[in-house]
Amino acid sequence: MHVYIKSKTFWLSLLLFTAVPLLILWAGGTVSGRSLYMETLSVLTIIAFFQLIGQFFLTRGNRYAVKELTMNKVLISHKCTGYIFVLIILFHPLFVLIPRFTEAGISPGDALITMITTMNGGIISGLIAWCTLLTLGGTSLFRKRLPMKYRSWRVLHGVLAILFAGTAVWHAVNLGRHVTLVMSVVLCLLAAGGVALLFKVYATQKGLSESGIEK
Repeated sequence: MHVYIKSKTFWLSLLLFTAVPLLILWAGGTVSGRSLYMETLSVLTIIAFFQLIGQFFLTRGNRYAVKELTMNKVLISHKCTGYIFVLIILFHPLFVLIPRFTEAGISPGDALITMITTMNGGIISGLIAWCTLLTLGGTSLFRKRLPMKYRSWRVLHGVLAILFAGTAVWHAVNLGRHVTLVMSVVLCLLAAGGVALLFKVYATQKGLSESGIEK
């Protein structure tokens, strides 16, 4: 991990997937009007989401990163950072409910029921994204216990990642409190670029083998 932190890949990733969304938030003036606690959770969620989109670029398809760090280090970084940000996004619905325990108004239980039963595009896409991310994280964590070959798992992993990216971006654009037009455009471009890179990797047989050598 020390080698990764010293690399240009790390700093470019930090700039693009952390500094850029923070700059957009600051320029848009959307971080205001609520408690520091709530705004901190919102910003943390946005950064985690951008970092998950960034996972598309922290793969064997990023030749620059592989050349600088070697494929093994890139994949290790992909796994470690991926698990961290997956957990943050999975807890995102809880971040929305926590204030209901201390604030006047609707109870946490009623808020949860309202959240999962409101039938609109933003809510439905969010539920699909959450379930997809849970499956994505679970199948990654327990990959070696799954009754499937590595190539099959890679295809499943890619399909789940694309489904998550599409539904999560839709959810964020429709319901995100801090998602401005500029941030929406940036998210769409990054997601589209990541999916295109994934298709490029999967178009080759090497991209579907664990070591880069067809098995």
